[in-house]
Order: sequence, then C-alpha cells, then structure tokens
Amino acid sequence: MHQNGFTLVELMVVVAIAIMVTTIGIPSYSAMIADIRSRSVIYRLSNTLMKARNEAVVHQTFVSSCGLMADNRCTSNWHLGVTTFIDPNHNGQLDSGETLLQEFRQELSGSLRWRNSAPRYLQFAANGRTRFQNGSFVYCDPEKKHRRKLVVYRQGRIRIESDQDKIPVSEC
Repeated sequence: MHQNGFTLVELMVVVAIAIMVTTIGIPSYSAMIADIRSRSVIYRLSNTLMKARNEAVVHQTFVSSCGLMADNRCTSNWHLGVTTFIDPNHNGQLDSGETLLQEFRQELSGSLRWRNSAPRYLQFAANGRTRFQNGSFVYCDPEKKHRRKLVVYRQGRIRIESDQDKIPVSEC
C-alpha cells in the first residue's frame, strides 16, 4: 500500500529553510517599514504645509501651522502633530473665533523638529510667503537610521531632502 505524506526529515528540512528565510528577511522588512514610515511623515507634513500656504493665498490672510497643545498654544513639540489654522492677528496661537483648517495628529515614534529661529510655529502670509521664516523640519526614526528633511524657503516653497548622508545625526 502506497501512502502520501512527508517524512520527518523532509518536514525538518522545510522548517529549517523557512526559519533561515525568515531570519534573513525580517531585518530588511523592518528597515523597509521604518523607511516607509519616515517618508510618510515627511510627505504628510509637506502636504499639510502646502495646503496652509494655499489657504493663506485663497483667504488673503495669515495662516499658521504648529504643534498645538491642549490649551491652543503653539509649542515647539512638533512630534505631537501639526495643526493649521487661520491666524488673522498672526500671534501664532489658535484663539477663539479663528478657523481650524487641518489637523495632522499622529503620535510619532521618532522625532520631528522645526529648525528655525522661531521654533514654535510656521506662518504663511497672504502672498504665500512665510513671515520672514525659513528653516527645515527634520524627522528621525528612534534609531536615527532613517532621516528625512523638509526645507521651507522664505518664499513659501518646500523641498524634500531624503539623502540621509546629507542629514547629519546631530540634527535629530
């Protein structure tokens, strides 16, 4: 009588191969996920800031983006998320009566820093320019292996820099 099935040796060989493939694949998979996460954060931030600039031009007023605390004051803790609002008195905080435009709330596993002389907020004027601000946002994952930079020019234009060799770990 002929029986179909696997021998114990065949099964052990298949399990050993599966373990080797998993051992090799998981580190590269987790690196890929960290890279995708860092790209996602920077692209989302870029879209948020481009929308803020556009809203400033459309509404012909000041629009601020910042990391907003519970009491509606801007903070330099951008990793809490980014809030964009119409800010006609251009004081860099969400006052009553001011219109909330967008919230990008995402607890980040890494760090997001706005490197500028005025680190609490970024503000666009009615002509689409920043309010004498230029600087860069730097996102770093917790291990600081995946770094992305979003450069904001005074003219309001935005550029993403993803060459990690050009972004020193000291900026994280």
